[in-house]
This record gives sequence, C-alpha cells and structure tokens, in this order.
Amino acid sequence: MARYTLQLDDFEVRMYLGLHDFEKQTPQRVIIAATIETEIASYADHGFYDYDALATFIESFENTHVETQEELAERIHTFLVSSEKVVSAVVHTRKPDIFPDVEGVGVIVGLVPGEDDRPRHVIQLDGMTMTMYLGIHPYEKERPQRVTISATIVTAPDSGGGASFYDYDRLVDFLRGLDGIAIETQEELLERVRSFIMASDQVSHALVHSRKPDIYPNARSIGIIAGSLPFPYRQTMVATTSPARAA
Repeated sequence: MARYTLQLDDFEVRMYLGLHDFEKQTPQRVIIAATIETEIASYADHGFYDYDALATFIESFENTHVETQEELAERIHTFLVSSEKVVSAVVHTRKPDIFPDVEGVGVIVGLVPGEDDRPRHVIQLDGMTMTMYLGIHPYEKERPQRVTISATIVTAPDSGGGASFYDYDRLVDFLRGLDGIAIETQEELLERVRSFIMASDQVSHALVHSRKPDIYPNARSIGIIAGSLPFPYRQTMVATTSPARAA
C-alpha cells in the first residue's frame, strides 16, 4: 500500500451560504480547500483517487443554499471519507467577501476528532484590520496605526443543547469595538480578544495572532501569538488574495 496526500487549493463556487436574509437572496463567493490522505493498493485498474469526482461534488453546490459553513464543510468531508481510498481528510470553507474589514471567515472540519465520529469544528478568522493607538512609544500614542487580528477557534464537543454553529458575527462586532482605542502592548490586546472568545461555552481552545504591518518599513509585520490549540498552528498570511472569477 502506498500513501499519498492530495491537496485541493481554493476551489471557488458562488452559492447562497448563510442564515441572514441577504445571504439567502444574493449569492457570494465561497472558497474551498481540502487535504486528503489516500492509501492506494496499485496503479492498475483505476488505482488512484479520482479528484474529478470531488470537483464535481463541490460544483454541485453552485447556486444552492446551505445555512452554515459548518454544514457545508461537513457535507464535503463526509463525501471524501466515504471513499475506501481515503484515510483522512481536512476541509476548509471560507467566505472572503462577507466582511469588508476581514480577509475571510472560514470553518475547518477534520483537524480535531469529535464524538460519535463527528469531527469538531475549527473557526478561522483571517486578517481583520482595524486602526488603533497601539504601543508604548510616544509616536505610537500620538498616531494611530493599522493592526490585524487573526483567530483560530476550536469548538467544544457538542453538548446537544446549544447552537450547531459558532456566531463569528459577535467576534467581529467585538473587534470593531476596539477600533480607535489606545492599548500599550499587543500582549494586552491579545488577552482582551482571547478572553472574549474563551468566555463562550462553545469554545474549547483559541489562539489569537495580532500584527502591526506598518511598524517597520523593511519588515512585512511584527506580531504576537497567544493561546493554544490541540494541533500545530499554521500561521496565516497578512494578505490573502483570491483571483476574481468572471461573472
């Protein structure tokens, strides 16, 4: 038996994804990625994983409605692991256009095992940009600067009584409330954000990453990471661009 890792990067569909009325009325871009661990006996007689079938399955969501990213990611994950050639899979869905001040908000399924063979969800907030007075130097207290916040949030095992999705609108609203304020250190900023996230009984782990992208002219950014995850942290980029698809 030979093992291979397949990587699907940034497969774009337009669909009606969300609980809000505007999300049910207007299609939006959704970006899907997957990492698939396969085990193949031989190359003979179609001894490979047919990723065309995965592409066709994802394309079937075009112009359809799904209420939550959790549901969408789980449906794709279930499709993948139903193949006898797939050992494991991780699926990442992402809305790149949902908030004007956020690079994207997504859900990852397959990183953390759950109960009753259902994986727990990982919420990924990428690159929310705000302006604040952040720092101990006089010029940082006198002039606001750009600050970006990313967060990786692991949901707690389903207790059966709460919502089946994490309300990231509340997190975005909390972060927007920090815009324009004065904070002396990134450490203090991170503790405020992480404390807000961990106050939810839906959350088991959280890691928050702040960055100052403009502090040094010859560095992309300087940042601090706080928190812990039950898996290795993969750093997100300051800026993520996806090619626009023609209408």
